[in-house]
Amino acid sequence: MKDLKSFSTYIKNTYLREMAVEYMALIMAADIPLIKLIIARKNYPGITEQEGIEMAKVGLEKFLSGIENGTSYEEAQKGISLWRENKLPIKGISRDEIYPSDLAQIFAAQKTALLKFLPSF
Repeated sequence: MKDLKSFSTYIKNTYLREMAVEYMALIMAADIPLIKLIIARKNYPGITEQEGIEMAKVGLEKFLSGIENGTSYEEAQKGISLWRENKLPIKGISRDEIYPSDLAQIFAAQKTALLKFLPSF
């Protein structure tokens, strides 16, 4: 049976890089205040496009593994805890600078990138 877990495995094994490229393109094209802030502050100076894609791959692989392993809820809870404790993995950004609309746009880009590969499944 084809389900979300097997789709996640399929994407990880077949299209992870392509999904990361698509995701980064969507993120950069969107008008997301958090992304603009990260760029304006030069939080990652000298980062190349390829390095950005590699960072996206790491995050997407973690996301897809959470679906595969049934731990995505726990991973989301960890993220919320890090936000509450102001221990975010984005250097130079405090929790007060992240708005729900930023997250909604980022998750929408993730969803759009993921769904692009659904027809090949």
